Amino acid sequence: MSTRSEATPSFSAPGESRDLLPALRDLYSRHPEMHDLAPWELQSALFVLGYVDGLADEAEIAAAVELARTDRLRALDQLLLRRFQGKVGRGLALDLSRRPTEEPKGAA
Repeated sequence: MSTRSEATPSFSAPGESRDLLPALRDLYSRHPEMHDLAPWELQSALFVLGYVDGLADEAEIAAAVELARTDRLRALDQLLLRRFQGKVGRGLALDLSRRPTEEPKGAA
């Protein structure tokens, strides 16, 4: 039988916001459905699941969430670039600078 601390490591004590980012990354990897939770919802989830020893500040959680999302998007960009590297010019054109809301050039 495993104890709670073996199943989910405790990353932070109250006031130790530097440990929230690794806690959130681990939480998101184990529970992808939690990506859309608000900071106040994550506050209790982190505590109940044993990631922190006390309730973390919502503002610190919000900052860690933004960093985690930025890291996730950066990793996705790198994955896409590696996947399509060498295929550009052979029938596949990638324009990563264009925003998805813009209409393609030449469309009227």
